[in-house]
Order: sequence, then structure tokens, then C-alpha cells
Amino acid sequence: MAYIVLGVAAIWLLADQSSSLRLVGVAFLIIIVVQLLWIVSSSPKIIDDFFPSRVKYEGKARPFDRFIYYLPLTVMFSGLIFELFQIRKIDNTIDGMGLFWMAGAIGLLFALLLALFLEIKAPSVFDESERRSSVLFGFFLGFFLLTPAIANFINQYDIASEEVCTNYQIAGKSTSASKSRSCWLFVKIGRDNEERFEVNRSLYDQVEAGGLVQLCTKKGRLGYEFVTQFKTENE
Repeated sequence: MAYIVLGVAAIWLLADQSSSLRLVGVAFLIIIVVQLLWIVSSSPKIIDDFFPSRVKYEGKARPFDRFIYYLPLTVMFSGLIFELFQIRKIDNTIDGMGLFWMAGAIGLLFALLLALFLEIKAPSVFDESERRSSVLFGFFLGFFLLTPAIANFINQYDIASEEVCTNYQIAGKSTSASKSRSCWLFVKIGRDNEERFEVNRSLYDQVEAGGLVQLCTKKGRLGYEFVTQFKTENE
């Protein structure tokens, strides 16, 4: 876990580097992936140390138990895929991180209730060590990613509200170190709130820190405003 924390801190510090230092960030990313794979592969043993399973190896599982073994994995991969499609839209939602963490907490709560329901109604699901790990990690990680993606999709789906365009001050600018060169503006929304938005390169080059940028927003179904257009202050 210490390696993961160290890797995340190093990537955050090197994220805006355009020199060869960015390769150090790639190395730390590889370390994080290796550590996560190790944790997932070792999870049955780690859980068994604290909560021994009833059965070490199950020769023939019931059909329902086999279904439950694969269901959490499906939820987890679905969560990853949907999150990839929605992550940029969440990033361009005002207080998008608040939406993400609120929906993620709901997802974790739902996963906990589902695990407790299975423990009461179908306790044999947790008899075998590997299946138990699949249920716990798959459901908790899967719903933690899936619910924010669904919440953001609902918030922005088929909105007919009026578009409002307002000028805001730019607190800062930043680009990624990757070849794709993602561009971000840090915009002051309100007195003490600063939001990061991803914009195209053309707009990024036209505006400066301390200047103004025009955000056109709509209010979503869940009450979160999201940006539909970015413009210069005089457009």
C-alpha cells in the first residue's frame, strides 16, 4: 500500500512536466499497476487470514453460486467501461467531484447491503474463498465506479433547460505531459470555489491566467450544472 501512495504522489507532482521527467511518472504508474495486481491476486489469502472460509476448494458449486461468482466481475468491468465514457463529462460538471463521491458512497452502501442480503439468503455464496473475494471486491469496486457514471448520465440526459452563459475568472492553466496534450483551465466559480475544466487547444491558447472565460451551462436533472460550451469572454 505504501508503494501505491508513493506512486500516486509522484505522478501528481510530475503530471505537468514536459521534459524527460514525465518518464519517471510512467515508471511509478507501472509500480502502482503491479501493486494493485498483487493485492487483487493475494486478496483471498489476506481475507482468509482474518475470516477463514468454510471451504478451501469447492469441487462442484451450485448454479446460483457460479452465477454469483461471475456477476461481480461483470459489474466491475461494466463500471470501468461506463466510467471511461463519463469521466470527462464529470470533469466538466460544476462540483463534479462532489457528484462522484456522493454517488460512489451510494454505490458502496448498495454493495454492502447486497453482500449482507446474500449472507442472509444465500450464505453458501461465501463458503468458498475465491468466490467470496470475487463478490466483495467485484461488487464494492464495481458499484463504486458504476453509480457515479450512471448518476452523471442521468444528470445530463435529454436536458431541455435554458443554456446560461457567464464570464468567470481564470485562476490558472495546465496541460498534460502526454502526446495528446490535454488542456485544463482552473476557473473561479464563486468566492472560494475553483473548478478544473478540460478545454480544446484553440481556446486554451486564446485565454490567459487572470483573464476571463465564458462558460455556457445547463442545470441537470440531479441539480448539478454542467458546461455545454466554452467561449472567450467576447464571443
